[in-house]
Amino acid sequence: MPSESGLPPSSEQRPEPPPGPGEATPLPATKRRSRGRRALLLVVGLIVVYVLVAYVILPLGWVRYAHRHPSLEDVPRITHTIADIPGDPVNVALIGTETRVKKIMLAAKWH
Repeated sequence: MPSESGLPPSSEQRPEPPPGPGEATPLPATKRRSRGRRALLLVVGLIVVYVLVAYVILPLGWVRYAHRHPSLEDVPRITHTIADIPGDPVNVALIGTETRVKKIMLAAKWH
């Protein structure tokens, strides 16, 4: 169909023919970009949520728990040398008298 100027429309103005049966409709570049942007936002959002939970919320909850738990109050958090010089952090603490701890270790065959 001729345009208002009487000339046939250029190839840029002609719409593409619809896809045939069984063919997928090609997505415009803007839709592909928006899908990529959405995926990127989802990944960034998940990373932000992970960082908040792992490094803010859980540590605050642990501090509250540790302050309320009576058996954790007297536990040493670092080792000390004979000269009372602070050493490494304690990884495992056994709570109980020396006699009871030895008895439990022998019963569990951890000697």
